[in-house]
Amino acid sequence: MMKPVVLVLLVLVALIPASAQEATVVEPSPALLENVAELEAATTEIRGLAALEPVDRRFPNREQVAEFLSGQFADEDTRQAILDSEVIYKAFGLLEPDVDLLAVYQALLESQVGGYYDPETKEMNTLLITAEELTDQLPLLERIVYVHEYTHALQDQYYDLGALLSDELASTSPDGALAIQALVEGDATQVMTDYLTQLTLANPDEVLSQMESLTSTAASMEIPAGTPEILTDELLFPYSQGQIFVQALIEDGGYARVDEAFANPPVSSEQIIHPEKYLAGELPIEVTLDSALDILGEGWELHSDYTGGEYFLRNWLRPGLGAFDLAAAASGWGGDRYHVYTNADGQAAFRWLIVFDTPEDEEQFAERLPRALSYQHGEENSDGTCWTAEGGFALCFAVQPDGGILITRAPSADLALALLG
Repeated sequence: MMKPVVLVLLVLVALIPASAQEATVVEPSPALLENVAELEAATTEIRGLAALEPVDRRFPNREQVAEFLSGQFADEDTRQAILDSEVIYKAFGLLEPDVDLLAVYQALLESQVGGYYDPETKEMNTLLITAEELTDQLPLLERIVYVHEYTHALQDQYYDLGALLSDELASTSPDGALAIQALVEGDATQVMTDYLTQLTLANPDEVLSQMESLTSTAASMEIPAGTPEILTDELLFPYSQGQIFVQALIEDGGYARVDEAFANPPVSSEQIIHPEKYLAGELPIEVTLDSALDILGEGWELHSDYTGGEYFLRNWLRPGLGAFDLAAAASGWGGDRYHVYTNADGQAAFRWLIVFDTPEDEEQFAERLPRALSYQHGEENSDGTCWTAEGGFALCFAVQPDGGILITRAPSADLALALLG
C-alpha cells in the first residue's frame, strides 16, 4: 500500500548486532576491491546480466543509513504518502487508532535495513553489519547483501527501476506498484539465494561456521516493539512471495523469462500470489464505483480511490480465518475498488466493491466473510448484515444483483446500510 522509500534488503531481518552500530567506514583496500569484483562476477554469471557501466558502491555504517532514511522521510511527498496510507489502514482496521505510522515505519526500516540501492543517485550501499570496519574480505552476511544490491544495480541499468517504480504508479495503483516491487525484490532475492547455494557447495565448512554465528545473533534480536503486523508483513511480501513468483518464472524459462517479466511487468498482487495467473496472462477485472458523497452528506470528502488487490484483501480478512479458509475466501479475487471518505471530525467511511473470477469463488467469500467480521467485531446486528465495532463504527455487506460483494463502513449502522445503496 505504501510507496517504497528505498529498495532495501529485508530478507535477513534483525541481524544487526550492537557492535556494528558505530562502525567506522574506510576506503576499500585493493584486496577488498578484488573480493567485491569476484562477487560482481558471480552475480553476473548467475543473473546473466553484465554491468553496462561501473557501479558506485559504498559501505556505510548504521548511523549513516539512519541519516539517509531520515532524509527520505523528510521528503514532503513521501511523508504525505505515508500519512495517506495511515488513514486507509485505520479505516480498514489494519492499524490501531493511536499508531503514528511515520514514526513506526521509520524505526522499523532503520532497525532492519542491511543494504539499499538508490535508483535516483545510482548508489549501491552495503551496510557493515557483522564487522566493525572494512577488511580485505566482506564477511558472509555482507557478501550476501552485496550480491542482492548489485542485482538491483544491474536491474536499474537494464530496466530503469526509477521508471518501473515511479511515484505516479505508487500514487495511482498501489497494488500494481507492490507487484512490480515483488518482481524487483524477488529477482534479487533469488540471485542472492543462488549465490549462497553455490558458496555452500564450494565452501561448506566456511558457510556453516558463519551461519551458526549469524543464527545466534538473530536469536537475540527482535522487530522494534509495537510494530504493527501489517507493516512487517508488507515489507517482507516483495522478498518472500516475490521470490516464489520469480522461481515460477525461472522454471518456465530460466532468467530469460525473468527478463521478459521486466519488459511486461505483473500488474497486481494476485499475479504475484498466483504466478500461474501471470503466466496465463490473466488480468484483474476493472471495477468502478459511484460517488457516495450524496449519501454521506455535508462535511465529507473523498480521501482515496484505489484498487486494494488480493494481498490487501488477505490482510483484511486474516484475523479470524485460518490458512485454509483465508485461501478459499481470497484466492478467487477478480478485481475490486474502494473509496475511503473522511470528515473534519476525524471519522472515516468506505465503500468497497469486490468481484470474483467465478460465482463459486463469490460464494466461498460470502460464506466466510461473516466469520471474519464476527471474530473482529463481535456478533452481527439483528438485521444480520451489519456489525457494530467497539470503536462505535459499523460494517455492512451485501451481495450485488449484478455480481460482486459490496462492503461498507460508516460511523453508524444506519449510514453503513445507506452506503449499500
